[in-house]
Amino acid sequence: RLPLRTRARPLADVYTAPPAARRTVDLAFILGQFGVRFHFLTRTLGANPAYTHEAFYQPTLDKDTQRVNGLFDAAAKHNIVIQRRSMSPDEMRELVRPHDKLVMALVDRRLLYRASTSTVSSIVESVLSHCFAGGGYVGHYVLITGFDDARQGYVIKDPGGASETCVVDRDDL
Repeated sequence: RLPLRTRARPLADVYTAPPAARRTVDLAFILGQFGVRFHFLTRTLGANPAYTHEAFYQPTLDKDTQRVNGLFDAAAKHNIVIQRRSMSPDEMRELVRPHDKLVMALVDRRLLYRASTSTVSSIVESVLSHCFAGGGYVGHYVLITGFDDARQGYVIKDPGGASETCVVDRDDL
């Protein structure tokens, strides 16, 4: 559930999408409704058919493809600019280094807090990942707020994490 609200009306009055089918493009429309200026970068314009075999997407992807593709098609009419491209690690570091910009990123939750491959915690994490996620993709949004040069990691705020702010190794993001 997204905590975004205005004084005038709750989020649900602005834009709704089926909870089990929310995609990044839905978030772009929500941000647009609130007048947030942003850049939307994506590897695929529209629903990605490569995800049809991922457990996370299987329940809704077939039914949701038309709706998602329609949102991508309508984005320009709503002043939402979508670019088909990725950001290099150097671009990402430079973008967030001044700590005056936020990057909302969709990440694979299983890979976000990877431990060393030689530790007991990494073995436990791997087993839990396969038990609870079927070993497949687990979509998760985080805010990237900066880059910590000393620790060589991104400063993130994770709404599903244990602490307010943490640093994730640059190779794990």
